[in-house]
Amino acid sequence: MKEQQFPIASIKSLLKKKGWIEIPSSGVSMYPLIKQGDICRFIPLDSKSKLKKSEIILFVCEDGRLIGHRYYRTFVENGVSYYVFKGDTNVFPDPPVEGSQLIGKLVLIKKKKFRINPQGSFSQLWGSIVFAFPLVPRYCKKYLSLKSRLRV
Repeated sequence: MKEQQFPIASIKSLLKKKGWIEIPSSGVSMYPLIKQGDICRFIPLDSKSKLKKSEIILFVCEDGRLIGHRYYRTFVENGVSYYVFKGDTNVFPDPPVEGSQLIGKLVLIKKKKFRINPQGSFSQLWGSIVFAFPLVPRYCKKYLSLKSRLRV
């Protein structure tokens, strides 16, 4: 899920004031769980709790875009913690980001006719599949490419 450029401070301020923020998804990096146009609700990250593997976290990448991808791992280099994320249909992980770039955690996906809880059984199962079988993202990407070509 990718979005336009936004100032981090404004988004964090809105999250703190309102308690949540809803952002329409663009792109296909989280397909099939999140599709283009789905509305994703994020809440602020609790600084005291650790990220859990497979949670979908909203962060700002180096070029200023908002990204919502799955958390994979953390590593420390020269005393700085870095967080690694990856979209479900992306073959490779995103470049690592620092804690100051993390914004929120996904708590709801609004589709046209229903809602999905990212902590629910289906979402958790899909996250486990993506982690356990690294070829799944490649097949998703091939499917999306074929679907796009057939839509001529």
